[in-house]
Amino acid sequence: MSSTEEKPKKKKNWQPEQEEGLSLRAKAVIIAIVTFIPFMLFIVIPMVTRDHYSKTLKLPPEVFLQAPEEINLVSTAEVGAVYKVTINETEFKIPESFTPVKISRDRIDFKTSPRREARQITILAQKEARTITFTKTGFARWFMPSSMLQFLQTILRATWHPIRLVFKAQFFASEGITGRIFEARWDAHHRGFIFPVGDKGYIGRVFRTNNPGYFEFMVLDSVAPVSLREWVNIAMRIKPPSDLASATLPAMHGANSIDSLIEKAAIPEREPEILSVALTAFIHTKNPGWLLPISLVLENRGFYAELIDLHRQFITRLDAESPYKALWDQIFSRALHRIIKLEIDPQLHLRELNISCLNLTHLEITQVLLKIIVKSRISGEKTFSAELLPHGRLYEQQKKDIIIRAPDNISLADTESIDYQILRLDFAR
Repeated sequence: MSSTEEKPKKKKNWQPEQEEGLSLRAKAVIIAIVTFIPFMLFIVIPMVTRDHYSKTLKLPPEVFLQAPEEINLVSTAEVGAVYKVTINETEFKIPESFTPVKISRDRIDFKTSPRREARQITILAQKEARTITFTKTGFARWFMPSSMLQFLQTILRATWHPIRLVFKAQFFASEGITGRIFEARWDAHHRGFIFPVGDKGYIGRVFRTNNPGYFEFMVLDSVAPVSLREWVNIAMRIKPPSDLASATLPAMHGANSIDSLIEKAAIPEREPEILSVALTAFIHTKNPGWLLPISLVLENRGFYAELIDLHRQFITRLDAESPYKALWDQIFSRALHRIIKLEIDPQLHLRELNISCLNLTHLEITQVLLKIIVKSRISGEKTFSAELLPHGRLYEQQKKDIIIRAPDNISLADTESIDYQILRLDFAR
């Protein structure tokens, strides 16, 4: 019996199942996305941002994208006689032809004449550090420093970073910058930037680098624009605070007392001395009494509108019993009558007052508020208020006749006299 031999079965080699891979199209898509994102972030968006803001601000790229040019403060001409004003230990030298026209806690504005177009100097100094405040929900706080010095250094040197370029464009637009920016050092611990202001002049923003501190210096002229060289000739005379010695304040008694300065105000040659002592003393003490000799200088130089503004700003800070209040009110009253001339012609039968107004200045008067005082044999003294320019203006050297009707409770029939007091006078700025 023959037996059949069973053939052994061949064993199959086990191999792992091959997983299906990404198709070439999928790989191409992924590569494109991975390449596209950085291309957009680091090339396209910065290029679009640069081009957009350069066109929006109407500035050539070489102006908008250029870093500040570093310069040395070197005098090229004399500026003439000056007087010293110290604000928060920063010593400024102001040419004697400039008169203070606006005074605040740490800032003073000066002009060469009362005219609106006159050359102007502005000084400001603070002991505090300047910082930038960002909103809590804004993303800028993650990319931008809060120190103003570091903030300016960051944005002014920005040429590619889109977020920094956005802040740079906003800064250029808000400051009206249309030209080249400069950088300079006043000493080892004071660095600042010099910005053009329209086509009028320059402003320097200077920071103390080793301690909190900041000052500004601006010179503008809308008629004869201030050159960088002119700005530097005055600015380089600024003496910032020093770690070695504090700024020397003038004596505020004896020959430099308020009463002594008031007496000296009658002598034109003493005006720079008066301004130097009184401005520094007021900034240091905040005593409004120091503004009296300054007001007399303003009156002597014909700055009547500025004198009125100064009186309105600070008269309430003087005590009612202060011996200086009556004098300052007298100066204020004299200034009012140097600005506007009023003549009252009563029309008794019509119960009206014909008031002739003449603007004696080059300024535009926008409001005149009067207190009319009517004295009668029968009813005694009565008063009422009247606004002369409710819907108009009194232009330079203009004369205008205005009719004011008396209130029903005031009779003009038996009037003995009619007088007035100017309560408020406003100007167009």
